[in-house]
Amino acid sequence: MILQSGLRALVCAALVSLGTMSLARAEGTYEIPAGAHFNPDKLARITEFFKNEVATGKIAGANVLIKQHGKPVYHEVFGVQDAVSKAPITDKTIFRLFSMSKAITSVVAVKLIEEGTI
Repeated sequence: MILQSGLRALVCAALVSLGTMSLARAEGTYEIPAGAHFNPDKLARITEFFKNEVATGKIAGANVLIKQHGKPVYHEVFGVQDAVSKAPITDKTIFRLFSMSKAITSVVAVKLIEEGTI
């Protein structure tokens, strides 16, 4: 249960919603560097999760990047940055952040629980 809520908190922290849009688009590649400990099947689940969120209109788009030891393990973009112009999200897209303190605090709390300090 803690792992599931931790994953949910990480997704919330990584996800920046720009409104609702039903256009699903994902592009990007990911290669797992030598020595990285990531399961490709689980990374594919991240892709499916965000594709579903965009397709159902819960979010307009997202840019997800996971790094390990400074090397990208997973990087994909989903959806659009503007629902009117349908401009796709890119690495240069600027996101406005609102009320992110709860998402960030929950990630830190889960990390402290995993370390046994809480």
